[in-house]
Amino acid sequence: MSQLIKEWPDLTKSTSNEDCYFLKKICEEYKPKKILEIGTFVGKSAYAMASGSDCMIYTIDRDKDKFLKPDKYKYLADRIIRHPFMDSIDFWKNYPDLDGFDFVFVDGWLRQKDVENIFDKTLDNFWFMCHDYRINDKGEEVVNRMLKESMKRDYDFDISEGGECTALLKFGKA
Repeated sequence: MSQLIKEWPDLTKSTSNEDCYFLKKICEEYKPKKILEIGTFVGKSAYAMASGSDCMIYTIDRDKDKFLKPDKYKYLADRIIRHPFMDSIDFWKNYPDLDGFDFVFVDGWLRQKDVENIFDKTLDNFWFMCHDYRINDKGEEVVNRMLKESMKRDYDFDISEGGECTALLKFGKA
């Protein structure tokens, strides 16, 4: 996978190599069983998570279908279930029985309803990573919404940072 990250097209708005290495490392360390990614673009972060885990990864991206599928990484792409041109709210409506996520990666905007659905569709203990976690950026607001919802639902949480601009939160039932 390190080769995949190095070879991947360096596209504007794509997850950085440093953040992809961080995603892979976190997946190797925490061994998720079911991953949800909201905001996929070309799939670089999805491939990073696939290379660090052996579980299914569900991706959502409402604006695009630019997901790259290099033949030599088909073995990773086979575990990535894509939902292009689908808004996250539509994903929750179209797949009401799809739950049990223990790892969620967001590289995009989350509305309050998304946050509520994430807590409803994840296990009692789950990892949440948010890209673009900078002061006055979308990531800061996404993380704040997740923290507020966790307090309403009586969850404990730990927060840390890694990569270039990624927040990592562990949520667990209090």
